[in-house]
Amino acid sequence: MVEETMVKKFIDLKDKILEEKKSLNLFALVQREDRENWDIVISSSSFLNKEKEFLSYFVKLLQNALTDKELENISRVVLLKPDDPFVKNINSSMNVTGGIMTVENSSFNGMLIRKMYLLYSSRNSNTKNK
Repeated sequence: MVEETMVKKFIDLKDKILEEKKSLNLFALVQREDRENWDIVISSSSFLNKEKEFLSYFVKLLQNALTDKELENISRVVLLKPDDPFVKNINSSMNVTGGIMTVENSSFNGMLIRKMYLLYSSRNSNTKNK
């Protein structure tokens, strides 16, 4: 199954980001109600004022990790500040620093979500070693 394989690859990508960049607030694959493809939502204080640099770094990781078919399933990469209402809403209700949480048919900040794989969610910009 493409989706299951892709999620496993994103777990590895999340781990690599934690290892190299040292912090995350949110890392999720989100399928909105009105789309078939997936958004990658990332929040971290480590890329504040360095969004273009982080996006370039992340796109290279994506291209190396995913097949062309898997890349076609990605709609966009969304970088959010830790104080963004969407990030704060998810982080206040869910804490995922190991494993994965699947959320289906939900709404966050007025956005209808068909499915979300929450790979990392922490109120604080935690490191892998905390």
